Amino acid sequence: MKCPLKGMFPIWFLSYKKNDRISYAIVNGETGKVYCDIPIDEKKFHKTSMLLAIPIFLVLNLFFQVSAESLPIYTLALSILLIILSQVQLHKIRVRDREALRYSRNRKKEAENNTEQSGTFRALLALIISVIIIIWHPVRDEYYYIASILAALASIFSLRRMIKKFNLLSTRSIPEFFEKKEE
Repeated sequence: MKCPLKGMFPIWFLSYKKNDRISYAIVNGETGKVYCDIPIDEKKFHKTSMLLAIPIFLVLNLFFQVSAESLPIYTLALSILLIILSQVQLHKIRVRDREALRYSRNRKKEAENNTEQSGTFRALLALIISVIIIIWHPVRDEYYYIASILAALASIFSLRRMIKKFNLLSTRSIPEFFEKKEE
């Protein structure tokens, strides 16, 4: 046998506790690969997004002239992108959690948390607003701007809800051995 399978290799288990939730990570000591779902810090996410959006906006503003008629198309594309990304990520987490929940004592509570809204409703709302404006094709530019602002706000709120849902699904309830027993 040229390549024997290794029965044991170093593995490190890490945990991160915040409030009543805990997140786990596993590090393969031999290869250095890390397996985890890390919760997203919303404040840092928004700060970084704004810092990245400003130079991107300035560069795009130098090279592209955005007309009022094209704004709903951009918000439509953003909405579709948000829906696809969120559903792919949430599906991966749900498949993984389905197996993990088989051994959980709080199966019902965890299952209820998993059925909460994922935020795609707001992205669908933004998509619908954009499609209506594209089909309607109003004469005045104000309608395009108002619809684009509404669709962008719906997309932003959708993204915030998706981050909260991801954070909920990437963490677990604290196991009973961490809880203090009252005597």
